[in-house]
Amino acid sequence: MNIMNQIEYPIICLGDELPAKECSLVLVETAEELGICNWLALIKGAYEQNERYYSSNGSVYKIKNVSPHPSFNWLKKLLAYTIYNPTMHVNVEFERLGGYKITSVKKRIIELIDHDPGGLMLQFVDYNEWENALKTIETPTQLFDFIINKAFADNDLIEEKS
Repeated sequence: MNIMNQIEYPIICLGDELPAKECSLVLVETAEELGICNWLALIKGAYEQNERYYSSNGSVYKIKNVSPHPSFNWLKKLLAYTIYNPTMHVNVEFERLGGYKITSVKKRIIELIDHDPGGLMLQFVDYNEWENALKTIETPTQLFDFIINKAFADNDLIEEKS
């Protein structure tokens, strides 16, 4: 059976292979979202082999293969860094590594918040709220509930739709 059909979404990437100051928490809510990325993110290393993703059921996966493998000539790189940064889709294949310890994931999230380059993780929830939530979270399900329903949710927009 194809492992890609077994992955339970949403999943998050914490940029484990990069210094915290160079990445942020990435939430992928559906299989359809996986592999969609802008040129600049791909140039900077998004969807690299061995990048790890964590699921709400406690499983950790690493990228096994990406196709087509993105390559950018100097002109595309220049455009991506300046005026033209389109999105593209790459096919991503994972392999399951096993389970993960929630304490390790929470520690990495704190590192990311401490070095959040664009303040993305603090858009809807401030640092203290993140910190307090992470102190009480004990399971992957609780972590994902917080990320989806609080940390990455624009509550003003949600209230307007109601």
